[in-house]
Formats: sequence, C-alpha cells, structure tokens
Amino acid sequence: NPEDMKRYRLQWIDWMIASLTFFTKVAPAPFLGLRGLFKLTGTTTHTPVTTSWAPATSADLILAELNNMVHGIPTSTLDVEHPNTMLIPLSLYTIINTRPRSTTSDTTILQFFLKNQEYVKTVKPSTKLETASAASGTAT
Repeated sequence: NPEDMKRYRLQWIDWMIASLTFFTKVAPAPFLGLRGLFKLTGTTTHTPVTTSWAPATSADLILAELNNMVHGIPTSTLDVEHPNTMLIPLSLYTIINTRPRSTTSDTTILQFFLKNQEYVKTVKPSTKLETASAASGTAT
C-alpha cells in the first residue's frame, strides 16, 4: 500500500543519514577523500537572517527561520520532497526547546513549531552541526 511504501522510504532515508553520519563523522576516511554529510560541497544550505538566537531574538523570527529551512526543500525539489525530520545544532535546539513561545505562553517555541508545521514532525539536536559547513573540508 502507498502509505507503507512512504513509511519504508522515510525509514530508509533515516537509516542512510545515520549510516553516512557514522561513517563520515565517527569513522572518517579522509584518505578516501570522503567529506562528512554536513560538510559535503554542494549541499543546499539555509542562510539565516540572524547568525544566533540570542535572548533578544523574537520567537517569531526563530519560527520564521525554522519554517524557511523546511520550506526550502519542497521549493528546491519542485515539491517532490517534504522533510519529516529536522536536524539542528544542539545549541539552537536547546533554545527552542526551553524558550517559551511568548511571555504569556507555557508552550515552547519547539512545541509550537511541531504542532503547526505541516511537514516536520520531529526535530533532533546534533552536536555535529555546531561547526558543520560545506566549505570546511574533509570530515574530522
């Protein structure tokens, strides 16, 4: 059935990401010229409006950044691919997972994002993304 096929495809993609991340970050092979998944030249990246989500950064700006990251994928793939999982640096994950949506809300930015985002249902932190850059060379 189509739903099972979609689920299996997403599970395969998650497995491939985990495998590639392990092989190129945990067990790098620079002698083969392999770059880490997050450092691969040609990787489509999102350029944020701000380079950090300091305490003064509004929740609305953070939510706009998160949504821009997500919507870049359907846009760049002509609506073929739609992400269901987002990986972000641990430092940014901590901010959205602990900061309230507003001063009068008991909902965090992350909870609000997941509840209202049409594609992404999981956001995972990654320490590997703290310094990831397509321009930073081979995996270390």
